[in-house]
Amino acid sequence: DNVSKNASILKVGVMKNGDILINGNKSNLKQLKEEFIKLQEKKGEVWYYREAGEGEPPAIIYKVMDILAECKLPITFSSKPDYSDYVGEDGISHPR
Repeated sequence: DNVSKNASILKVGVMKNGDILINGNKSNLKQLKEEFIKLQEKKGEVWYYREAGEGEPPAIIYKVMDILAECKLPITFSSKPDYSDYVGEDGISHPR
């Protein structure tokens, strides 16, 4: 069902000023790791968005990616801040 599916999706945004958002709420690296660990238990996935994705990323992006890699969670990249799309392996945006 949709409710349990949404519970196993974590929407992570990294803003160009370096802020981290988890499901729209400002967060930090420690909270991010805690949420990723909970998500592992639910066998969930990460929907990831980076503001100004074509520009130079904020330094914190590398720490976010390290935590993500460490937790081995599936991830889809979104080019839209409302996560209504995903970027396919072809590099093209598709509706979610």
